[in-house]
Amino acid sequence: MSFVSSYYYSNRDKNVSLVIVPPKTKLDDLLYIDNKSVIPITNNRQIQTVIQAKDGQSSILGGLVGEESRNNDTGVPILKARTPVQ
Repeated sequence: MSFVSSYYYSNRDKNVSLVIVPPKTKLDDLLYIDNKSVIPITNNRQIQTVIQAKDGQSSILGGLVGEESRNNDTGVPILKARTPVQ
């Protein structure tokens, strides 16, 4: 997977320009069809930026941070229900 979609180097002033498009893909769910086929449902995000730096200079790019919270319950629904005991 390549994050650099294009680049340009100027020999006159020794600058490098990079167009960077980093993707972020997350699997959201699976769709089951006829118990034979599985289709992944994904969440795709991306940003695009241009970095210009002198030859030999370092650059840092940040972004596309995500946070996720899940609550997975397991067990038999009837047995784990909280019924009052008398």
